[in-house]
Amino acid sequence: MKADDKKLPAVSVIIPCYNQGGYLQDAVDSCEAAYDGELEIIVVDDGSTDARTISAFDAVRTRRARLRILRKENGGLSSARNVGIAAARGDFIQFLDADDLLAPGKICAQLDHFAVSPLLDVSITNFLLCDEWRMTFSAPESQISTSLFQLEDFLYEWERGLSIPIHCGLFRKAVLSSSSFDESMRAKEDWVFWCLLKVRNAKLAYLPMRGAIYRQHSASMRRSYLRMADSWLRAASKIREFLPINSHPAFLDSAVSWHAEFYQQQKAYQHEVRESRAMNQTVQSAITTAAEAEFVDPDALIADLKVLDDATIAPLISVVVPIYNHYRFLGKCLGSIAKQGDVSLEVICVDDASSDPRIGLLLDRLTGWSDRFKVIRRSVNRGISENQNEAVRLARGKYIAFLDCDDELADGALSKLAAEIRKAQAVDYFFTDRWDVDEDGKILRHAVYGGYESIRPAPNRDISSDLLDGMVASHLKVIKRDTYLRVGGTGGEFSGIQDWELALKLTESGTLRYVNAPLYRHRIHAGSVTRSDSVRQMRNTNILRRSYQEKWLSPGLEGSSASGRVCHFQQDGQALHTDQLKQAWREGCRCVFELGEDYSPAAVGFLREFNSYFDRIIWKNPISWAALVGYTWSDILVDGRDTDTCAGHHGRVAESAPVAAMQKLPSTVDS
Repeated sequence: MKADDKKLPAVSVIIPCYNQGGYLQDAVDSCEAAYDGELEIIVVDDGSTDARTISAFDAVRTRRARLRILRKENGGLSSARNVGIAAARGDFIQFLDADDLLAPGKICAQLDHFAVSPLLDVSITNFLLCDEWRMTFSAPESQISTSLFQLEDFLYEWERGLSIPIHCGLFRKAVLSSSSFDESMRAKEDWVFWCLLKVRNAKLAYLPMRGAIYRQHSASMRRSYLRMADSWLRAASKIREFLPINSHPAFLDSAVSWHAEFYQQQKAYQHEVRESRAMNQTVQSAITTAAEAEFVDPDALIADLKVLDDATIAPLISVVVPIYNHYRFLGKCLGSIAKQGDVSLEVICVDDASSDPRIGLLLDRLTGWSDRFKVIRRSVNRGISENQNEAVRLARGKYIAFLDCDDELADGALSKLAAEIRKAQAVDYFFTDRWDVDEDGKILRHAVYGGYESIRPAPNRDISSDLLDGMVASHLKVIKRDTYLRVGGTGGEFSGIQDWELALKLTESGTLRYVNAPLYRHRIHAGSVTRSDSVRQMRNTNILRRSYQEKWLSPGLEGSSASGRVCHFQQDGQALHTDQLKQAWREGCRCVFELGEDYSPAAVGFLREFNSYFDRIIWKNPISWAALVGYTWSDILVDGRDTDTCAGHHGRVAESAPVAAMQKLPSTVDS
């Protein structure tokens, strides 16, 4: 619809969400980029159990759209979509899964499509694929652009050249009912949905743009072909039930043939079939072996930790261990505290409402055996910052050491730090190098001075300046308790990067000392930082850095734009350094970065990490926007394309532009 139209149609976007709250804000932001008119966003919480997702529902924000969050018992994706349809008030419906995105201007362009085709029920665009990190994109081959969208196309071509992610469509609400999605289906529900829509004579047409961005997770790439094959046959049976009598007699034969030609020929399918024949014995044996390997013997742990139990000496260091699940690693984590040598310690464990019941059983057994080992149990997840702050308030040690529950202290690490304390009692904050280790404890690398390739330690180096570029003051941190409390501890708004926030605060009024020794074992594993968490943490990193840039680099100038001068940076293949940006800020410049028409992973990677230095980032390729949305410190992404728009901000994502950019993308991503 054009900007001069008196009233743009109301659109409702329905976003089902089950334990994927970390992606939710990005999905919501993409909805607002897709449409400038009257927008309602309905998030349907499908009985989420993950504490971080539940917190995300309270934290999600819109700039102008009306946001509604509906909660229901878990019933699956189809059930959540149906609840959203029943509640929607818009004239048009857009579906979007919580971990996917809409491209800028998608809904605007499709409403133009409806305006020129008034009998149309569904406008359908093409789509892009991206990896979990949203760094590598591809334009898959599909029959979407050539299909006539007849019922026969959906019956006989689905998955055989034609596949339409549900968020490619924009639907007139009138064509949908509150039972549009079959709630008995937990897979292949979209195939059933599109076929049912065509049986009801819905009119579908293609709009040549790539309007939807579908995320491929590594877990989905390892999905069970046996289960998918079973779902395929069940979906075919469902479709057969609502086809007109005596119509399409070859449909089921065609579906069974595809099952044999595609699913049964997959090596993964054949492997699963072989494995299932001896499944009971094999699975039970594997479960028993895994349980035995992970089991933490509380009595053995207490016996090791009895070295702490000396009430005659006040603790010098209180070791704070925030806990949220990670049972597999918790025993080794706590056991490492018993190997710290001749230093007086106490331990304070804070369980932040772990969902793994084994954590509670273990901590129950560890509670009360010594006044040097304290356990705090939360009934509701409160986040790491609040838990750390409470533990520090309760601590009796003059110094605090922080130990994540899936990490370990190196043998004798705290004895070495105690020696540093005796030599430099005026220092407020000691920090060391670390070993990065894998799930089994194998050393991956020696991470020096925070592990940054571009920031290296040197004599008399300004730690506070380095801290603007990254959290160099980790991983083993030993901090004066009084200093921690004096600066106010850590804030909940920066959960996940709370240690960096603390270091930045403390460097303004305290003293930091770097100890050049790897005294901490930081575990890298699948559950350490999720892809969704990394987006939130990088955005918070830029928000936090921005506040300190304004204080440290341009004090009294109210940020970088006070002088009115603009420093313009472009994607030209030359590496950009933060020293250039810091100097621009010191001179009172307003910094702008212009991305080119070609997608540049290197430029995007830099901007993800350091967008706090910029007041505007101008993009011309929608892939660049898709790679950056959610990462920026503020609403600084600006459309630099010369296009017609629905309300002056967002243009149509052309079919050809992203495809051209795809040819320049690397096959792998270094994140």
